[in-house]
Amino acid sequence: MMATRSRRIGDSTTKILRMINKRNVKFHDAVTRFLEDCERNNLDPENHLMTAAHSYIPVQPILTYGLNTSSDANVGTCRNISILELIVLLKKEPFYENQLVVNASRSFPERAAKFGELKVPLSGEIAKALNDDKGITHLYSHQADAINNLHNGHNVIVSTSTASGKSLIYQIPVLQLLERDMNARAMYIFPTKALAQDQKRALQYSLFLCPRLKNVKIYTFDGDTPMSTRPDIRNNASVIFTNFDMIHAAILPFAQQWKYFLSVMKYVVIDELHVYNGLFGAHCALIMRRLNRMCEQFGNTQIQFISCSATIGNPDLHVKNFMGVSDIRFISNDGSPCGRKEFMIWNPPLVDPLDPTQGRKSTVMQTALILEFLISKNVRTIVFCKARKVCEIVMSQIRMNLQREQNTYLLEKVMSYRAGYTPQDRRRIEQQLFSGELIGVIATSALELGIDVGSLDAVLMLGVPWSISAMWQQSGRAGRRNRDSLSLLIADHNSFDQYYTQNPSDLFDTPIASINVDITNPLILEAHLQCAAAESPLKIPSDEHFFGGNLKQICSRSLMFDEEQRTYHCHPKLKPYPWKYVNIRNIQEVFQFMASSLAISFWQNQDTYVVVDVTDNLNIIIEEIEASRAIFTIYEGAIFIHQGITYIVEETNVDLRYAKVRILNGIDWTTKQRDYTDVDAIETKQVHQVNNSSSVAHFGTLRVSTTVFGYFKVDTAGRILDAVEVCMPPIVRNVVGIWIDVPPFAMDSIAAIPSIDLNAAIHAAGDSAAARSLEGSSITLKALRYFDDLTRKACASIENCSCRDGCPQCIYSSYCSERNELCSKSGALIIFRSILNDPIKTDTIGRTMSDDDAESLDWGDDLDLESIDMNLRDLIE
Repeated sequence: MMATRSRRIGDSTTKILRMINKRNVKFHDAVTRFLEDCERNNLDPENHLMTAAHSYIPVQPILTYGLNTSSDANVGTCRNISILELIVLLKKEPFYENQLVVNASRSFPERAAKFGELKVPLSGEIAKALNDDKGITHLYSHQADAINNLHNGHNVIVSTSTASGKSLIYQIPVLQLLERDMNARAMYIFPTKALAQDQKRALQYSLFLCPRLKNVKIYTFDGDTPMSTRPDIRNNASVIFTNFDMIHAAILPFAQQWKYFLSVMKYVVIDELHVYNGLFGAHCALIMRRLNRMCEQFGNTQIQFISCSATIGNPDLHVKNFMGVSDIRFISNDGSPCGRKEFMIWNPPLVDPLDPTQGRKSTVMQTALILEFLISKNVRTIVFCKARKVCEIVMSQIRMNLQREQNTYLLEKVMSYRAGYTPQDRRRIEQQLFSGELIGVIATSALELGIDVGSLDAVLMLGVPWSISAMWQQSGRAGRRNRDSLSLLIADHNSFDQYYTQNPSDLFDTPIASINVDITNPLILEAHLQCAAAESPLKIPSDEHFFGGNLKQICSRSLMFDEEQRTYHCHPKLKPYPWKYVNIRNIQEVFQFMASSLAISFWQNQDTYVVVDVTDNLNIIIEEIEASRAIFTIYEGAIFIHQGITYIVEETNVDLRYAKVRILNGIDWTTKQRDYTDVDAIETKQVHQVNNSSSVAHFGTLRVSTTVFGYFKVDTAGRILDAVEVCMPPIVRNVVGIWIDVPPFAMDSIAAIPSIDLNAAIHAAGDSAAARSLEGSSITLKALRYFDDLTRKACASIENCSCRDGCPQCIYSSYCSERNELCSKSGALIIFRSILNDPIKTDTIGRTMSDDDAESLDWGDDLDLESIDMNLRDLIE
């Protein structure tokens, strides 16, 4: 019997080996035939394989922007009721308690499509490819207008609604260019790898459908591109998909190797232009000038720029400043169709209507209930959260709700999406959302940008977004073509959100802010001049039209002058790679306050921690977290949530940058860290004397030390169940920033008013000042030069605001990490007037405090304030 079993096992093993060998031979023969076919037809094997694979991979390449498709092919589930009918049903749900705010809704009517004609008709091949791929027989008016302007030699910026087909505005001209000249080159620049991959797939498929363009080589050129393939990309790519990091660190420093590509490059595409703002925008604008400069030196003065942007306040001015060109055509006449959109505000009900002090019901719970209702009606929905943790808590709550109801079908149809997930997981979620496999997704702003996720019916915004522009960008994610849609803003409990429930017109009617990049910032400009000089020596005055009229002054101070050639060179200390000293990303602008001082700073975040799931000895990396977030999320004992699944952090290794987590089931609480931050000024680099005052503002280095010393266990109602102490080393970082001492008179005056807390006054003043700074050129050394103006602007915003305790128009900030808690409008006004040495008017202060406190003041009508005397010479030394 044993012999028989052994014989059977032996026969089985022989059959398996024979089958494996047979398959190996078949695979070898297939690969050989494929390579021979590529060689015979002069095809690139990798590109040919990728394009041919489209027929077998169930991936819709790009959105269907066009005329003659009657429905969205990518929708797996489809609602069969209108949005207005849906709202009626929502009001009948058991959890509805009149949360929809009265007089806080807007209806946006449907819009019919408008079409345009091209002055230079498409070739039959491209027209057929567009029809076969996307069902397009006509172009929308804004598409035709933009392409016509490009054919006339202009640069264009297009600012139209989400899903209006903006990508065709650069895809079509590039296809036409390659039809005319196979040696031409184009560069696509995207802020994220996901966007770049999305549009690369789209272009690759279009090329595949055009027989004459099948051999065109296009490549991604980013940080993941192997060094071994980069020479081939430089020499043979017709189109590259890249980002400003790579242009800064891998193209311009090696410009001579890229000479041919840059000398024949015709189009530069910059998508999502509104992303390039503040410090990051200034870096990218200067990189763009360096790129233009090298192209010009290689004899290429015919480059045209194609930009696409969400709605911003000054798109044409922004693109001129960003790219350093003047011939811009601004296209905003949106010709794409859209359905009716309902925009409403939802305010969670009071826990006890008779006792408002108990606050409102959980915003997370309300969001989860609404999402569950919508997906149960096959309403494809995205939930935008302002923080990663909130995103995961909502996912956890919806998971608990559906598990409790044993609704496993819907549970498989909802996922969370945010930064930190692995690229593979994010691409998989994007595809599942696009294909209709998912009905709901809970995301951070990572999905604000134009990643192709198909048709959505509803957008839920948990909390007022960071900016008006972001709000409309998120809202635009729902509804396309003739489908109606819903945007629902769910107000949080904080003062900032509650202000808009009382003043919805301020939300709907506030103009979208302008975007400015300050390329004159001496710190950033000098860094990029060092890089530019290393690429090719700088000459005065010929290079001034790239870098401005202060070029000679900065070069004389910081670069090396060649007397014989009359050129400026990179400083030897920074050679051979000055770009290594210029980090253009991961810059976080932070407001801090020290005891009796205001401080504004920015810092760079580079390191990341990995989160390892050790459940059942899996040891799988499930996430990466920036060092700046790690201390607040993966301290030992913390509850960590990933895709709605609850983990407990068992070990955090600061030196090796990892945290081990294990799944923890059956708990109904989470953790909230207990931390403190110390901010100390360690070096003063420049000072600014406030006009007509003895107050002095400082610019220099600050040391910020953050320590998590414990955490609270908190239940779903926000009640503290337990307080736990932990021993974690502090995270210490040096930052550059601006600070000013609060005048002693202001401190004494605030101390005399029982209802005003000094910390609340400093907090409110800091947020107000930072908000005024962020309106302009970001928090930099330039803010020191304009400190008086910024302070007066902040002071005026408080004095002229009719609110009593504070609002987004005066002291509240959407960027406040403390959710605008512990803020004093009256105290902020006292601080600002004290710094400016302006008289404090009792009637102005009295409007912002209680009657009892106002009556207790005995300051007279006006007071001239005296601040602490300071020795400027000692400070400078």
